[in-house]
Parts: sequence; structure tokens; C-alpha cells
Amino acid sequence: GSSPWRYAGMNMYWLGLDENCSPPQTGKCLAYPSKFRIEDALTTAAALGANVVRAHTLGVSTGNEDSFQQEAGSTTFNTAALDSVDYAVYQASLRGIRFIVPLTDNYNYYHGGYHDFTDYQASKASHAPTCNPFPKRVVKPDDGCRSFFDHDPANTHGLGNATIAGFKAYISTLLNHKNQYTGNLLKDEPAILAWETGNELFIKGEPFTNWTSEIATFMKHEVGIKQLVMDGRANVGAGVDDEALSTESDVDIFTDHYYKAYDAATSTLEKDAQITAVQYGKVFVVGEYGPKGAKSLEDLKGFTSKVETLTGSNADTGDSFPLVAGDTWWSFFGHGDNYGFVPHPDGYTLHFPGDDDTDMATIMALRDHANTMRGSGTSGDVYSGSDTPPPTIAPVINSHDVSQAGQDTVYWRGATLANKYDVQYLENASDPDSWKQLCSACVTDHDMPYTISLNDGPVCTGASSSFVIRARGLSVQGQAGPWSNATNICSLPKLDQSAVLVAQDDGFVRRPLF
Repeated sequence: GSSPWRYAGMNMYWLGLDENCSPPQTGKCLAYPSKFRIEDALTTAAALGANVVRAHTLGVSTGNEDSFQQEAGSTTFNTAALDSVDYAVYQASLRGIRFIVPLTDNYNYYHGGYHDFTDYQASKASHAPTCNPFPKRVVKPDDGCRSFFDHDPANTHGLGNATIAGFKAYISTLLNHKNQYTGNLLKDEPAILAWETGNELFIKGEPFTNWTSEIATFMKHEVGIKQLVMDGRANVGAGVDDEALSTESDVDIFTDHYYKAYDAATSTLEKDAQITAVQYGKVFVVGEYGPKGAKSLEDLKGFTSKVETLTGSNADTGDSFPLVAGDTWWSFFGHGDNYGFVPHPDGYTLHFPGDDDTDMATIMALRDHANTMRGSGTSGDVYSGSDTPPPTIAPVINSHDVSQAGQDTVYWRGATLANKYDVQYLENASDPDSWKQLCSACVTDHDMPYTISLNDGPVCTGASSSFVIRARGLSVQGQAGPWSNATNICSLPKLDQSAVLVAQDDGFVRRPLF
């Protein structure tokens, strides 16, 4: 059409492989996310107005036993690791969501990074150092990390050609994988908007600009992708790379990340967008920003308003156009598989509903921002104003225990989009319609377990006792979703604590601190 297509959404880096635990587990839980978690998160994203999600682990999967390529640079691939990738892409396609997918990472997080490729080649050459990506830096000649970006043997201990070829082979194999749910090759998937050459690659100038151009050209003209290419370098609020903008002809989108105070971030954003979109005629997007790190809600709204309203003018026609095509905030997690929400202790994580009133106001403001970016009113499953869609699935009541105070407690897996819950009990076992209210809009998934306060003591008094309850989720304004199955809580198992992991310090920071 004649109107520019714009987007807003969030980062869900974990959709392909996650390190975070579903309660009651704690610590480090490396596992593929369940189909429930994928559906839950993407349904919530769509209801919050998102039409793009940036997801690292759909494309970055190297260096551990659960990775697509366990030894990055080898010729062996683990296609079983792509089931969650395939499913996420399929589910996104059903919800009108498109993905931005980084292909490697600047850091040595659990899902892998470019150091996996350099270290594989270094392991075969005793004279070459391994790559330590910390502290974050532009790598110099003779640095162990250099071979990922530089063909020059003098700068890379002779390993540049092999390392870059290994990364290209990884890209080609991944992008030519056939999605078992859609039947499409990943390089043809309409639900993938762009392949990003990496996450926060701290590279500037030569040979890094040539490397980005080489990878972009390889994807477009040798692999034959039908999607866009995003430059994965990000100076994290320090501004875009002018040299890259002027020379990378096969790169479609440029980006930066903003975690500094929003008055400074807004100033840098305006400069980045002007240089990229006006001076060089390229697409500029905000790859990450941290709403939960804002000093105030008004501070956040000032930044998102700037994203919405920055405009430039076409030199030939004089027509105005938006300078920022889209943004994805950091970051979103949905419900856990057992109860509650999956936590991620980086200080930026948001859930729906929010963990507290401030978080809830933040996520609703981000929903309104997404609607503005998309040009959406109240239609379909995109809501504006003060409400959200009602839950479409029921909670699953799954376990029972007795508190130290002697009262019965229950846990349930949350209903997608439930803000609060109604809970009822069956007063007369012989009358299936004798439901009585235990509480109305009185509990959230942040409050698990739910304590049954009906009598002074427990309602389950023995192995043969019975106490039947049901629960249903409610939207923000009280629209009801479906009831759960009627469940005799006295016959439920106790919450399985046997799988709880001991918290571990694995020696690296979850998110780089800016």
C-alpha cells in the first residue's frame, strides 16, 4: 500500500531454547520451551498489539548439547533442536506476528555466540588463542576473536577463512531447514521479517563493515532468502556506524539499543534516525530498550512518543515519512508450565499482568504505543483503552498442599491473558450446579499458591475426602474466560519438589550492563 508499514513488539530471546526455570524450579534450567509456553507468550504479545518479536534463540544455537550445532564450525547438526524454532514460527504465523532473528551473539551466553566458531578453529590450531568476548570491545588484530570477522591471515593466526566459512555453513544449513509445521524452508518463511547478522556485535569500521556486507550478500544471493537483512552491530546507545550505512548495499535495516537515561537516549535516537533514514535512505529500528529501567512512566512515554512521531521529508517529493520503522522492548516472559510466571532476574523483565501496579501501567502503556505504531484502533484481538481480551483457555488446577497454618493451598497453570481469577467450590457433591463463590477477582498468577479460606481448618480431612473447586480467568475489566475442569483438590498430588534445582552461579552476567 501507500502507507509505510510500521511495527512494535518485544524481545523474547528464549523461544528456541531457554535457561530460565518454570516455578518451582530455581537456578539454571536449560531446556526447550514447551508448546504451552510458546503459545501463551505469542498470544499475549498479539493481544498487547505486537506484530514483531525479536527472538535470539531462533537463530543463535551453538556450543552446547541442546544446540542446533553443538560444535560451531563442524559439519554436524542437531535438527531436533529446531522443533521449538519451527513451532514458534508456525504459531507466530497464526497470530500475525513476524520475527527478527539474530544469527549469532557478541557474548558467551548459554545459547552460543561467535566465540564458538573462533574457538572451534582455535582448538585445531595449537598456536591460536581462544576468544574471550569480555570485556566488550572492538577486537584488534591478533585477538582470538578476530578470526570471525577478518579473512587476513596475518590478523587471525591464519584462521579467518575457515572461521567465516564455518559461520556461512551454519547459516546455510539453518536457513535451508524445512519447518515441520508450515512446510516452508526457514529462508522462505513469511513469519520471519529479517535475519540479523548478530546481537550487539561490537564492531565498527574495517574489516567489520566488509564482513557485514559479505554475510548479507551471502544470505541474499547464495542462500536466496526472501526476507530482509538487519545489521547486527549495535553500539548500545553510542550511535550508528556512518561507514556501514554508506557501504552495505545488501543490508536493509540498521539498529541501535537504548538503555541509558531516556532523555539522553531520546537525543541519540533522533540523531541515529536522522542519519540512517534521511542522510542514507535506509530503514532504522530500535532493536532493544528497557522500559522497566525508565525513571518514570512519563519518561518512558517521552521516548516512545519520539519513536512514534519522528519524521523526515523526501528530498524529491517533499512528502514526510516516519524515521523509525519499529521497535522491540526488552523483554517479555509468560506463564510457567506449572504455575506463576517464568522469572528472569535482569531488572528489565515484564509479565502480563505486571508484577505490581507500576509494571502493569508500563505494559499497558507499551500496548498503547504498539497500537499507535501499527495504526490500530480497537479491532480483532488488539484492544485499546483500559481493557484486554478475555482469556481463551482455562487454568489447569494441578497440585494441592497444606500450609503451615493448616489451610489447604492449590496451584494452577495460568490462563493466557488472565489478569485475575474467580474461584468457586461445589457445595453439594450430588448437585453439579451447586457452585458457590470462594472469591471474585481476588487472586492473580503472582499469588500462587491460592489459599482456600473457607473454614478455620483444612477442607481435605483424609484420603477419601472431597472438595471440588474450579477457577476462571478475567480480563482487566472483568470479561470472563472459560472455567477450569471441576477438580477434587483432595485427590491432587502435592507440588513436586523433587525437580527443584539448586541455584547456581554460572559465572557470567545475564545481560550486559550499560
